Amino acid sequence: MLLYSVLAFPLFFVLYLALPFIFERFPRLYRSFVFKPKDEWGNKEEHFTCFEKHQLSSASARNFYVETSDTCDKLGVWHVLPFEHDIASGTKQVNLGSFDEALSCGTPIFLYFHGNTKTRSVPWRVDIYKLLSAAGYNVITFDYRGYGDSSGHMTAESDCVYDSLAVLNFIYDHCGSSPVFYWGHSLGTGIVGSLMRHLLEQRERYSSNIRLPRGIILDAPFTCLAHVMMSRKSMWGYGVSCGAANEKEGDHNCVQSEGGIRHTKQLAESLRMNSPVQFVSFEADRGYRHNFIHTAPEMPQIVR
Repeated sequence: MLLYSVLAFPLFFVLYLALPFIFERFPRLYRSFVFKPKDEWGNKEEHFTCFEKHQLSSASARNFYVETSDTCDKLGVWHVLPFEHDIASGTKQVNLGSFDEALSCGTPIFLYFHGNTKTRSVPWRVDIYKLLSAAGYNVITFDYRGYGDSSGHMTAESDCVYDSLAVLNFIYDHCGSSPVFYWGHSLGTGIVGSLMRHLLEQRERYSSNIRLPRGIILDAPFTCLAHVMMSRKSMWGYGVSCGAANEKEGDHNCVQSEGGIRHTKQLAESLRMNSPVQFVSFEADRGYRHNFIHTAPEMPQIVR
């Protein structure tokens, strides 16, 4: 038993030192820690077109696809109309042109970036869409390549940026002067940060109809995609240094509130944002954890 203990410690130490080099040498292994697209529905298109099973209505939500510019992958997208509950209950009437009209009539649009697991159809994500819809917003949400009914697979962080640009191109082709906002959750907050830097760096290099968002909500944020992997308990022994982004933080263990306030300021500085930045924290005893900050009673007022 003593011999086993003596041998186990140096073996563990060697593996601890070797793991970062293994991830560098085999990036596919690293990506498997970050991107978790599998769920029980696979890529069944009918799962994403039958809205009633997701507590939505086909009268107030539509499913469609956009194509990425780099790989021509197909991305599954949902559009949920404002006040979808009234439409579903029949108290508000719509016609077939209502979806395109809703985007172009000046009503604000929220683009939702989900986290690293499963798909846009997860029930608590649907609750966020309904929250925003009830506040009078259009909601656009999508699955990254390899997730849900989207084709392809993730190879790098840049894939997330290209996927986001594909959806934004659709939005700005249809929205006219309607303001666009971003809501990123978990991994989605890192994607929003990468997207913003891309837009700021590239907007002077080429002509694009994509404008910067009117506002951003970062929900239960990670400072960068590397932090998604490092949040796993098996990786807590390793440190990560990267850019930071926080706007709205829950009581999860991944990012502490003191750091969140500092990261919020860093985000504004790194993105050269002149707009006011608000940091909203929630006490741990409220029990929202990582995924349920949107259930806070004050959230409807916060998003308005």
